[in-house]
Amino acid sequence: MEKAVVLRSDFVTAATRPIADDLSRRYVSARAKVMWLPPAFEEFFEGLAAVEERRFHLVYAGRFSGSHSRRRPDVFFEALQMALESESSMARDFRMTLAGDYSARERALWSSGALGELVTTLGPVSQEEALKLCAGATMLLLVTAPGMKSVATRKLFDYLSVRRPIFALAGDNEAARIVEETRSGVSAPPDDPAAVADGILKAYRMWKEGRLEDCLLYT
Repeated sequence: MEKAVVLRSDFVTAATRPIADDLSRRYVSARAKVMWLPPAFEEFFEGLAAVEERRFHLVYAGRFSGSHSRRRPDVFFEALQMALESESSMARDFRMTLAGDYSARERALWSSGALGELVTTLGPVSQEEALKLCAGATMLLLVTAPGMKSVATRKLFDYLSVRRPIFALAGDNEAARIVEETRSGVSAPPDDPAAVADGILKAYRMWKEGRLEDCLLYT
């Protein structure tokens, strides 16, 4: 079916560059009509909240397992616990807000111990409310599935629209490339807790030194 569609079409658009490259490689005769057309977004300015400066406020908007069951939020929360244990001042400065629908198993990842005191869980919110929440954050969390090189989620472009730094568990996939190319944040392997903890601490220390905004090309 894929071959029939690609060969018979006038144009083929792909949401990410790896998808376009894959189609061009496997259907050489159709290479000239395969185009990479990334999702667009408009900058979000309506009702923007002032960014909190007193605390490092990390925000995640959306579900973890909704569109892809291979995402590993457990890696992030294990890494966050490691970072908090490594940096004594971080527990005083840090808070996190999650806005979305989460399973009991997911909630158990952050509901006990030190994390339970630092993480606030909201229910599902509207797209506009989510964007307003993100716009007031110190940094935004993006979680992608390991081993999926073509992945660049819609959430990434929503995050880009509010111009806040992004902490991406993205490894070597398309989302990581976009974050790096746009200088919109930092990324870490989505399946390596130690590397993620190092990334969290790097971001936190940049914030403490007043340098976190410097990672953004568009500030």
